[in-house]
Amino acid sequence: VHDLPNVVGYDSLNEPGSGYLGMDDLNRVNVRLVALGATPTPFQGMVAASGYAQQVDLYEAGFQGFQPAGKIMLNAGRARLWRAGYDCPWKQNGVWTDGNGAPELLRPQHFARKRDGSAVDVANDYLKPFIVRYIQAMRTVHPDALFFIEGFPGGGPHPHWNAADPPGVVNGGHWYDGLTLFTKQFNPDFNVNMQLMEPIMGAENVQQSFTAQLAAIKESSTADMGGIPTLIGEFGLPFDLDEKSGYTRGNFDLHTQALDMYYNAMDANLLNCTIWNYTPDNSNARGDLWNDEDLSIFSRDQQDKDWREDIHAGGRGTAAVARPYARAVAGEPLRMRFDRATRVFELEFRHDPAISAPTEIFVPDFHYPHGCIVELSDGSYRQEGDTLYIEHTAGQALHTVRLLPKTAL
Repeated sequence: VHDLPNVVGYDSLNEPGSGYLGMDDLNRVNVRLVALGATPTPFQGMVAASGYAQQVDLYEAGFQGFQPAGKIMLNAGRARLWRAGYDCPWKQNGVWTDGNGAPELLRPQHFARKRDGSAVDVANDYLKPFIVRYIQAMRTVHPDALFFIEGFPGGGPHPHWNAADPPGVVNGGHWYDGLTLFTKQFNPDFNVNMQLMEPIMGAENVQQSFTAQLAAIKESSTADMGGIPTLIGEFGLPFDLDEKSGYTRGNFDLHTQALDMYYNAMDANLLNCTIWNYTPDNSNARGDLWNDEDLSIFSRDQQDKDWREDIHAGGRGTAAVARPYARAVAGEPLRMRFDRATRVFELEFRHDPAISAPTEIFVPDFHYPHGCIVELSDGSYRQEGDTLYIEHTAGQALHTVRLLPKTAL
C-alpha cells in the first residue's frame, strides 16, 4: 500500500499490552486496564493452564470501576493446555513448581526485574526497541511515511522519544470514555475517570473530565516525547447502549449527546482525532461483526433512503460527527468551538507570516443545509463545495472566524 496516495503512514502496534511485564506480584490480579468476567491472577492462570482447577475472582464493570463480584471455578474439568511431553514455560524457568504435589509460586517478582536487578520499564525497555526496529524496516520501503506510535492504553506508560530517535512520528494514543464503553450505558451527569477511579458528578464536570483526560495525552507528547504531534488514533461510542434500546425506539439522541461531548473535548484541546469506526456492513443484530462491538457511525439497518438521495442516510450520531472544523490553519490555532444546539462555529488563530496559503474550514451541509453566514475579524473568504477558504489580512496578528446557519428563504 506504500504507493497509494491516501496512505500517509502506519500505526506501529494497535493498543499494545504489557502482559506480565512490570508486574511486581504474580499473586495479584492485574487490573491496570480491564478486569471483566473470570479474572485469575497471573499465577492462577499459569496453574490453570497446567491442569489445575482454580477458584478465581469474577469481576464486573460498574460506577466504581472494575470490581470483584464473586468467585468462579476456572478449569473445573482440569484440561491441560500443553501437549504431551511439554510443560508450562514459566514452570520450566523456575517461576513456580508443583514438585511437592501442589502448585507453589517461587518468584512472585519474576517479571518486575531485569537480569541486572533493575526495575523493568516496560514501555522503554521492550515496546520502544520494537517500534524503532519496525520504523527502520518500514522506511526501507516507504521513506517518507509517518509512524503513529502508541503506549499502553488506559493511561498506561508510553515510550519516551527524543532527537536521537527516528523522526516523523506521531503520538497516536487512543482514548475512550471507559465507563460507557464497558457498561454500555451513558449518563451525561455521571461518569468515572477510569485512570484515577474517581466518580464525577454533573454534566459540566463530566465534560471537564473528558477534556482533562485528553489534555494529559497531548501533554505527554510535549513532556515525554520530544514535542511530537498528537493524533487521537481511536475513540468512539458503543451504539448498543442500554440493551440496544436506541434501535427499538429509533432514537439516537443520547448517543449524539455523548459523541458531541467527546468532540467538544477534542476541540477544546485542538486535537486531531480519528473516530472508531465506520463499518459498511454493520447491523443491529451483529454490530461490527467482531468482539460484540457496535461502534460504527453507520448501519444499513438505520438506512431508510438511498445514499444518492441522502448522503447521510444510515448515519448514527451524525449531528455530532459531521461538524465543522478547521482543516488547515495558516498559523497557530488558539481556539476552536462548535455549539451543536445553535450551530455556531468559532475559530481563533495567530497567523504565521511565512504562510501564504489560506485557512481552510470544513462546512458540512448537515448543519448548514441553506449555507452559512461568515463573520470575519478581517480578510476575505470564498467557498467551494464544503470548504471555506479564508485569506487573512497581512499585518494583523490574531484572526477570528465565526459561522452561523442561514435560515431557509
